Formats: sequence, C-alpha cells, structure tokens
Amino acid sequence: MIGEKGMEIEKIDQLLDAQHLRNQLNQLIDEKTDIRNKEEIQREIHEQFNNVRNLMSLLRQVNSFIIFDSNYHMIYTEKEFGNHLITSVFHTKVPFANIIDKVVQNGKWKGKVQYNKTDGKKAWCDAVIYPFSNKPDLFCIVLNGISDNTGYNIQEEQMIEAEYKRMLQEIMNLIFKVRKENGHIALTVMEGKLAKKLNLSLDIEEIIQSLDEDTYVLLKDKIEKAMQGEEKVFKFYYKGSHLYTMLSPLVDKGYVTEVVGTVIDISLFEYSQQQIEHLVTHDTLTGLPNRHKLMKDVELFIYNKQMDKPKAVIYCDLDRLKNINDTLGQLAGDQVINLIAERIKETLPMGSYLYRLDGDEFVVVIEQSVDDVKSLSERVLQKIRQPFVISNHDFYMTATIGISYINEPANKAEEYINRASSAVHYGKIHGGNQVYAYNKQMSQTYNELLLLESDIRKAFKRNEFRLAYQPKVDVKSNHIVGVEALIRWEHGKKGNIPPSTFIPIAEEIGMIHAIGEWVLFEACQQFMRWKKAGAESVMIAVNVSAIELQQTDFLDKVKKIIKETKMDPNYLEIEITENSVMHNTIECIHTMKELRKMGISLSIDDFGTGYSSMGYLQKFPINYLKIDQSFIKDLFNEAGSAEIIKAMIQLGHTFGLKVVAEGVEGEKILQFIREEACDYYQGYFYSKPLDPIEIGRKLKKPN
Repeated sequence: MIGEKGMEIEKIDQLLDAQHLRNQLNQLIDEKTDIRNKEEIQREIHEQFNNVRNLMSLLRQVNSFIIFDSNYHMIYTEKEFGNHLITSVFHTKVPFANIIDKVVQNGKWKGKVQYNKTDGKKAWCDAVIYPFSNKPDLFCIVLNGISDNTGYNIQEEQMIEAEYKRMLQEIMNLIFKVRKENGHIALTVMEGKLAKKLNLSLDIEEIIQSLDEDTYVLLKDKIEKAMQGEEKVFKFYYKGSHLYTMLSPLVDKGYVTEVVGTVIDISLFEYSQQQIEHLVTHDTLTGLPNRHKLMKDVELFIYNKQMDKPKAVIYCDLDRLKNINDTLGQLAGDQVINLIAERIKETLPMGSYLYRLDGDEFVVVIEQSVDDVKSLSERVLQKIRQPFVISNHDFYMTATIGISYINEPANKAEEYINRASSAVHYGKIHGGNQVYAYNKQMSQTYNELLLLESDIRKAFKRNEFRLAYQPKVDVKSNHIVGVEALIRWEHGKKGNIPPSTFIPIAEEIGMIHAIGEWVLFEACQQFMRWKKAGAESVMIAVNVSAIELQQTDFLDKVKKIIKETKMDPNYLEIEITENSVMHNTIECIHTMKELRKMGISLSIDDFGTGYSSMGYLQKFPINYLKIDQSFIKDLFNEAGSAEIIKAMIQLGHTFGLKVVAEGVEGEKILQFIREEACDYYQGYFYSKPLDPIEIGRKLKKPN
C-alpha cells in the first residue's frame, strides 16, 4: 500500500510547481508592494489563494500555508499561530537557517515539521518550502496532513529516540559527545556498557575530579584539538582500564559544533602486549631481564654523563653448574639458578640491575656510582659460595666474575659486555672462583687460548699427551712410597703447554672426560709395565677433576680400566681436590665409598684452599690429606703459616689420615715437617716430575 502522506507531498509539489499559481502570487505581491498595510496584503493574498484553490482540485489536499520573510516573520497564514516567529512555531531536526539556505540553492525543501497547536500540544506534518521567484526575501511553506491525531507525532519520535538510546546503552564500548558552552566543555551524550563499568555520567566536573593530572592534561589537549577540527586517536589509563579513544569533530558551515568520542577498553590487549614484551625481554625461569633487555639498557647507561665514580658491567659465570644438572637433573639445576639469582639481588645496592643470560651466566649493570665495584663483586662471590640444600643434598657453588668499567672508551654496549665476558673466561682458565677486572692483555691472552681448543682435540691423534711422575717420599726414610701421574702436553709447534693452561679449556669444551680417562688408563698401564720390568710396586696416584667425579658412569669407567690393564686396585690412588668434593658432597661421598670398596685409596688434594667443614672431612672415606704447596712455600715468610701447617698435620692424624706436604724445596722445610710428624712429602727437594724410564730406574729392586 502506497502511503497517503507520500501522495499528499506529491500533490503539494504539483500544486506549487504550477506556474499559474506562482504567477498569481507574484503578480499579487508586485501590485501590493506600495501598500504598507500588512493586513490588507494578507487579506488580498488570501483571496487570491482562495480563487486559485477553487480552480484546482489538487488544493483540496493542502491544509494550510504560511508566507514569511527572510527574518522568519509571518506575512500571511491560514491558521492562527499567534504573533510568533516562524522558527518558534515550527521545529525540525534541521535548523531553519540551514533549510532556507537549501531552499535558495535548490529551489525547494521537503521534510517534516513540528508546530504548536492551540491546546498546547505539538503535531507533526509534511511540508514543502519554496522561494518566490522575484522576491528572494519571501518564502512560502505549504503544510499537508495536519491532523489532531498526535500519536505519530510524539510517540513515534520518542520511540525512535528511545530505540537509539537503548541501542547505545547496549554497545560494549563508550560513546560520548562534547560541545563548548560559554567557553567550557559540556557533555551531551554518555552511553555504552563501558560508561556504566567506569561509572561515568554527564557530570563533567565529577569526571575531571577522578582524573590524575597527566590524564587530565592529555584529555584536555586532545579534545581542544578535536574542537579545532582535528581527528585524534590516543590511549590512556583510567580506573584500572587501558582505553583506546577516537575523537571525530562534527563540522557545520566550516565550524566544529560538537565532538563525537568513541572509547574501547583494550585492557586485555594491553595485558597481552605486556606479556609478549615481558617474554621477549625477560628470562622465563628467574623473571630477570634477559640479554635482549641488557643490550638496550647498557646503551642507555653509556650515555649517562654522570661519570664521577665508577660504573660497570659485572659478568658472573657459575662454576660447574653442569655437574648438578648431570647428577640431579635439570630441575635441581633450575632451583640452583633461582637461588643464586636471589642471593645476587640481595647483595646489590640501589642503582644496580641484574640480568640472566644463557645457562649459568648473570650480568649486573651498575648504573649509579659505586665507590668500589671490585669490593661489591667480592661480596657477590662470597654470597654465592654459601652452602645450600637441593633435594636433600648439600652443595657449594663458586663463580668467576669479570668487570668491565663503563667509563672506559667503547663504541657499543656489546663491547662492554664482551670485555667483562673475556675477563670471566680469562679467570676460568686461571682457576676461577675469583674476581677479574678487564684489561687489554686479557683479550689477547684469551684469544690465544681459544686457538688451543682445536689443538686439544687433535692432540690425541698426534700422540702429543704424555705422563710425568712426581715421587712421593717417606719423611723419615726418604724412600719413594708412591708416584703422582701428571699430564704433559708437548705441542707440535708451541712446545710444552702446562696443565694449568689447557685443563680449564678442556673442561669448558667438554674434553676433560676423554683426557681424564686417558690419564687413568695410561697410569695403570705404566704401573703394569714397571711391574713386568721388575720394579718395586708403589702407589700410583691419578688426579680426577670434579667434573669427572660427578659423572654417573665414572665408577664403570674405573672398573673397566682396571679390568683391561689388570691393574691391582690396592696400588691405585685417586686424588680429588677439596673444592670438587664440596660441590656435591652426598654424591661424592657415595662415589668415594664405592671406590674404597674396590680397594682404591683416596686423597684430598690442595687441602686448605677450599672451605670444607670438619663434619664433612670426617665423613669422607679418604686415606691421605695433601697440604697445598702454597702453605709450605710460605712457611718461613708468612706469619702464622707454621701454626697452620701444624694444625693441618694434627687434624689429619686426628682423623686417622696420612699427611702429605706438597712443594717441599729445601732442607729447612723438610726438617720442620719431620719434627711435626708429617708422613710424606713431594717437591723439587727430592725430585722434579720424571719420565717413566727415570722413575722405573728409581723403583728398580736391588739385586
């Protein structure tokens, strides 16, 4: 069914488009221009329109019309609207000023208008406005469909507005509109579920009071720029939510009348972004910043110009963490990493930043001034050395620390970090468990040592390794009671390379197992050669590194070598350094007991340089206690050295052990340890390490 209202509008158009009617109106206006009596003009216009309406049946559909001037004053009307301006009598959703502009531009305007009825109610009807062709300041509005039935007028409008409001209230986001009133910002719309969640209303003062200063300044700036015609997109944080906001200005006649804002809650997205960023820049195990973050931060720290006191990169590499992983598994190793991280953090002052690199490496960046960076590093090292318990096992951990000072010239952050790393590696090949400040010589030395890695791997194929034997001598009789096997490397091009140089490298590259196995096999095989040649059977000692001792297959390897060489295990002695057994005491004690069951003797080497407790020393199933040569050499040079040696000898005897003094190089020292009842000694005073043939001669049985 075609709507009646549509037909009526069409008829109105036909009526007002009729040139006859327009000519009639124009002629009347032209004739009466000299008449100043407004009522007379109105009366005659009315008469003319009545004549026209009698002639045209179409006019039956036209209920009323009004002629008004450019100032919106009524010149003539068929209905009694009182002495009103046309804009106060009629209302549309488009301002009248805009309508008149369109009438002038397009020749007419069609739409719905609302007018005030005599009973005070409002009614809607269809309307068309036309200009007079030769009187640009006069306009005619023709009304159609005026009815006392106001149901459509008010209710439909209210229904539409209510539907829009309900729709806005149900959207997940927030919609608002602002405009300027008397120089101040006023809210005209505030709808959406997000508005309810944030407890927002049209009270702008209440909203302003809930903003922090930074957010207030941000919003004020963005809204002011939107009021100037700029579209704005930005984010801000408010009441626990991350909000993404878009501002769009509404422009009319070149001026911004209002700004429409759309706000989206992106808290979940921001949280996800933060999580991703955290994963990229932080270690998943400890939660500490990682290498990626370290590089960025150091670049920033470099450009901090406050260089009055040292700032540094402290590179901390744990010693032998792999032993714990191999013995107790990765979970135990992870526990150690977390524990060490906590210990380092507890030691650091304000202005320090801790990072975890790969595996067992930590880096501390001192961004603020610290009077003594090396002293701080020593405290970190001491904290790491404290014993801890993992899986009901007692452990001791050591570390090697390298320092690179940021106030020394360098081009990039990576260079400072590499310098500290070079100091660490330099320290590791010199025994570790110390603090080393970087210098240029370290890089050169370390680079040279790195070249030895491939040479170590080739040394077996080239038969460059050999064993020398250091005699162990009875203090009282001065007779050889045993020998210690010492590995030597005669490099094809570089000559003799001492164990102190290549053993740490072998440990780092994983070659120490192969080297240790070769030494044990060669020593046992040499014992059998001496025995076959008729030499006196004496104890033969082999050094075993902590890494070897803590391997799960170590006992199997020892048994296999004894079987293959037919070595008598009662003449085999395994030397273990004090520090190595303290890394994993429970497991070490178990391994040592199994070795003792096989008939193998055990000794603690380098005693006095570590940190074993009396309780553990008592539990170790050992036969010999070897006093480190550093104490023996300082016997008459350092105050208290003599008393320390006396105490060590007495301690060993208290636990039923034989005591060996290493590094004896003079008669006076020998006399001292003899008076203190030391059992055996080693050192250049008797003999330097000898090759197998020379030792064989010394062990030759007399005829």
